[in-house]
Amino acid sequence: MTPPEVQCPSSSLTVQLNSCQCFANLLIPAYLPNGITAIDNCDTSVQVYQILPLGISLDSIPPGTHEFGFVAIDDFNNAYTCYFTV
Repeated sequence: MTPPEVQCPSSSLTVQLNSCQCFANLLIPAYLPNGITAIDNCDTSVQVYQILPLGISLDSIPPGTHEFGFVAIDDFNNAYTCYFTV
């Protein structure tokens, strides 16, 4: 069995906030319209979990540099992890 494949962005994303914005939202079409997803060759119910950073979601990222990490786990406990920086 092979591990699932996480659909992550490239190694980094740069988001410009204007003077009225306090948080970035990556769950918009310009960045990640489908969020973080995973596919697997044998399992249709792959679970995706955010492991980094704790307390910051993709729809409310404060200014600064943040490393995000996600892990996908299939029913056979095969796992795949991806990381990217915002």
